[in-house]
Amino acid sequence: MAGVKSVKELVIYQLAVQIRRRVFVLTSREPAVRDFRFTSQLRDAARGGTRNVVEGFARFNPGEFRNFLSYARASLAEVQDGLDDGLESGYFSALEHSEISRLIARAKGGMIRLMTYLASPAASRFFAGFTARQRKTDFTHRAATEPRKR
Repeated sequence: MAGVKSVKELVIYQLAVQIRRRVFVLTSREPAVRDFRFTSQLRDAARGGTRNVVEGFARFNPGEFRNFLSYARASLAEVQDGLDDGLESGYFSALEHSEISRLIARAKGGMIRLMTYLASPAASRFFAGFTARQRKTDFTHRAATEPRKR
């Protein structure tokens, strides 16, 4: 986690994007596309996975990031339920259902592992060191750019 500069580097984010894209493909076809409410809810849940990973990462606080990963996991659970419903309704094939279900399982497993790390003392130490370096950099930059008082 320490070397990650962008949320797009996180495998869990990449998996969530794949899930979102596949959900959009499935819900763009007949007969699912005619069920507007179903399609809208499933797409919104798929978007929630990526949105919450991004928002948590942007906050750069282990506790907050962990909370947002929890929301992302819940969104993926909602996607899974929608996929199950779509399979039962005849909107998706068993193969399409199982492919996306495997992606969801991988993403949720990665989220659980990252949440475990974020709850660890190592994450707290990294965050404390990073914020201390940021404060020092901000202070040094501010001191160098502010006019001197006479």
